[in-house]
Amino acid sequence: MGNAIQIHPFLDRRLCQHLLRYTNFLLVIAPSLFRQHQRA
Repeated sequence: MGNAIQIHPFLDRRLCQHLLRYTNFLLVIAPSLFRQHQRA
């Protein structure tokens, strides 16, 4: 159990980084996709 507690913060940090990248990606891509759908 001790190992899991030590690894957990590391996993949280990695997950937060990936989530931030994913949200930034969506914020950049979403408007262009929305415009394409509006044209069609």
